[in-house]
Amino acid sequence: MNVRGRSGSRYQVQADLLNRGGQADLYLCRDDRGSTRVLKKYNKPITAHAAVEQVARLSALGRGIVLNAEGTNGDRKLGRTTETSVNWPIDVVDGHQGIDAVVLPLIPDSFMRLNSKGERHPRTLDFLGMARADPPAADVRVGVLIRICDILVMLDGRALTHGDISWKNIVWREDDTHAYLIDCDGLWPHHPPPTSGPSTNEWQDPRLIRRRVPAHDHYSDRYALALVLYRGLFLNSGGPRWSEAGPRGRWIKASNFPDRLDPTLRGLFARAFDRPDDTAGRPRPSEWRDALHRVYLVSGSRPTYRRDALRVLDDYADRFRDSVGPAAAQRRGTALVPVPAARAVGRGAVAPVGGPSRAPAPVGRPAGAAPAGTGAAVRRTGTPTPPAPGAARPVRSGARRGRGWGAGLILGTVAVAALARWTVENGEGTAPRGSVPRTVSAVDCPKEIVADLPVAERSGAELMRRYRTSEHLITVCRTSDGGFYYHGAWRKGDPDSTITIPAQATDDGYRAERGGYVYAISGDTVTVSVPGQAPKEYALTVIEQR
Repeated sequence: MNVRGRSGSRYQVQADLLNRGGQADLYLCRDDRGSTRVLKKYNKPITAHAAVEQVARLSALGRGIVLNAEGTNGDRKLGRTTETSVNWPIDVVDGHQGIDAVVLPLIPDSFMRLNSKGERHPRTLDFLGMARADPPAADVRVGVLIRICDILVMLDGRALTHGDISWKNIVWREDDTHAYLIDCDGLWPHHPPPTSGPSTNEWQDPRLIRRRVPAHDHYSDRYALALVLYRGLFLNSGGPRWSEAGPRGRWIKASNFPDRLDPTLRGLFARAFDRPDDTAGRPRPSEWRDALHRVYLVSGSRPTYRRDALRVLDDYADRFRDSVGPAAAQRRGTALVPVPAARAVGRGAVAPVGGPSRAPAPVGRPAGAAPAGTGAAVRRTGTPTPPAPGAARPVRSGARRGRGWGAGLILGTVAVAALARWTVENGEGTAPRGSVPRTVSAVDCPKEIVADLPVAERSGAELMRRYRTSEHLITVCRTSDGGFYYHGAWRKGDPDSTITIPAQATDDGYRAERGGYVYAISGDTVTVSVPGQAPKEYALTVIEQR
């Protein structure tokens, strides 16, 4: 089937259904430039004059943003800036009675995941904030949440309401802690507010539940953003709520906050949640963004994270991780699939499901077994917080013989995990640049690594470089006599499962060997050679360097 858009572009639409929702069906299509798009065909055409005009305006705006990002050669550069991190409609298909369909860009591959069956799905926000989904550590969560604030700051500046902010309508990636907003063909001006629209259970504005407004408005977006932050920062599954839906229900305030939470953030949550009808008090996205920057980032030309503030989040979130029971810990080597996000009450089919050209890397590591005699455990994959290449912990100090080294297994299928790479555009302020390492003056080698060094080499050991992958933390230290040691640890998991082995400096990195395992750092990659297996290369991000 071929259709023509209002822009004049023609689209060749595949016959097979891509996805189906309550109000629309999705089909892959190809435009006359050869770019793959998604046709969102409404079950009922859009006929109201105001809605027709709004969709047309959005499509004109989105088309300019998307085509400019893709460039004349069609290279995909979506999801790299705030404006290109919105799944704008880019064309309108008119019918006899109104708008029959809109054309959307594909969700960039970097926001997709493979489930345990090898099927491609958007990496929705429940993988970031639900304890049972084995979410990443606080640094990644904070980075993604800041980017979500950036996107909503941009929409707020354009006076646009999304109306259905929820788990299922935000996707994210860990590489550069980025986010991407979907289901955006229904963006509506702040004024006049919408009179109808979708909503998602557990994400509804308390005013809508009490029928004090006919549909979500821009104040509802502010409330939903506070829920995103409440659940994403702390892994809280609930939130404030009415004790019952009827008029006799009382408002139950949110109460699950870390004891050491910064008072500025605590005050913003109180404004967002304590008084359900006080829309004027709900913080703007810019207030949340600025607070997250101040609390969790060290300001400067090369911002870094505040470790003490992140530790408050990780310590608090551990109670929710622990509460999911041993089942999560037993899922080693497979992608973890959370309970699906709540179904939308309104708009239905939400996401153009990623490009057909290439499959994204799985969330989890393929199952594997430690080499015989190594004593190495195959660990759960999860997403990050300190730990990297190294499986079994060596005998401390000089007594390291007699134990095999299965360290290559810990790397698994490592994805790039930048500290936080951000794009600063349109005068929106600074943000962490994960690809830019923090340069430090002489700093002591971390004490937990010094404890693994031979006694004679502990005094005066200095930190040279810290690297990270999506699952691991690699540290190189130099001793006072000029020797180097390579330390690998899990970013999340047993803090005692580490290795510390002698290393040598090379022209562009470091090289460490033990028991047939070789770790060669060269530039922004580490090559791991495991006995009996082909060497593998994994991407690195430098966090700190001398």
